[in-house]
Amino acid sequence: MSSPSFKDFMLALKSIQKLPLQDSPLVNPIARKHFVQRKIDSTDAKAIVFSIEGWHSVCKLTEDLRKEEPKYKSKTDLLVFTDTVADKLIDIWKQYANNLNKASLDELRSVLETWFSSYSGTRYHFIPCNIILRPAQSFNIGDIRFFHLNEFNPYDFSIHKKIDYDDFFKYFNSQIKERDANWIAVVPVKDCEKKRSAEKANLAVDLSLAGLQLLIPERFSKYIARITGQIFPSYLSTVSVNNGEVSSDNKRIDPCLALRTCVFEERISSNSKSLASIGNRVSFYLSEESNFPRLEQAWCDAAYWFHEAISEPLDTIAIAKAETSMEILFSAENSKNSSSRLTEAFGVFFGLKPTDTIGKCTTITVKDFITSIVKARSRIFHGTFSTLGKE
Repeated sequence: MSSPSFKDFMLALKSIQKLPLQDSPLVNPIARKHFVQRKIDSTDAKAIVFSIEGWHSVCKLTEDLRKEEPKYKSKTDLLVFTDTVADKLIDIWKQYANNLNKASLDELRSVLETWFSSYSGTRYHFIPCNIILRPAQSFNIGDIRFFHLNEFNPYDFSIHKKIDYDDFFKYFNSQIKERDANWIAVVPVKDCEKKRSAEKANLAVDLSLAGLQLLIPERFSKYIARITGQIFPSYLSTVSVNNGEVSSDNKRIDPCLALRTCVFEERISSNSKSLASIGNRVSFYLSEESNFPRLEQAWCDAAYWFHEAISEPLDTIAIAKAETSMEILFSAENSKNSSSRLTEAFGVFFGLKPTDTIGKCTTITVKDFITSIVKARSRIFHGTFSTLGKE
């Protein structure tokens, strides 16, 4: 009996056909209900399409191949991989057009392996960040190296000719200037399809920046970010009019603006052990190699939400994101477990009982604090508390 994968392989192949351009989904809206267009054959200027049912088989086949070979799931972008499977199916359809029954699923597996192998090796991503405006010593967090722009030399990374720099860094440099980026994160990603590689690099930088935000007080580090993510302008200007009177306010909100370079560097050096530990988690995310993958992944997921919470300007959403970070870190699974595990965490990390206050300058107890944030997250996400409310 043939496998489900082989059935979908044959159904997808047999659904491929050519249509005149005027009858193709690209031109004819009615055709979009029945076909999915993949490409135009340059030899006869006809559209190569899958039937809708055939495209469903392509998607099922893609899912089976990703389950069968984990690297396709973790190291390729889903849409890119689906498109690649479809394109390789069309190549096989052309090869066996006269007798599709000769086509082999193993042949598809082989050409996909060749395609994936073309991405072998280490790809270096250069990701601009806003960390601290003034020059400071470069530093590492795991496999990621952070350079101030004054220290960054693109020629150190296989860019040997000036024309390469001019051609490939023209818009990159423009983006840096427009967004006042002052640091470059150099992120190595191994054996990964290009789009997925970029995604992993960006998220690895977020995890690293979350590590910095753990070590630098929030009043300085709130706006630390990569410029390919959520970022705020260096200047925040507001203008309003009331009864004909114009009011304006201008302020700089660069991250670490009031932090002296020597203090920033001292924070990095004095927390070297913590940064090394954070770096190990970041390296796991990039390599996916660990003896404790679930534990490592929980930290990475929680760190991402923590970074989002710190950077979030809206208090209600910031609280929801922060509580989400804690739930993930402690594998809470539900509100009841979240409350009990947070209570345990306060006892383990701070030696505080539920009836103790959370600080010297407040009357809020550990129990009240935990109850308020767990309820706030639940009510915000379930719509029983206004996202835009302030209380």
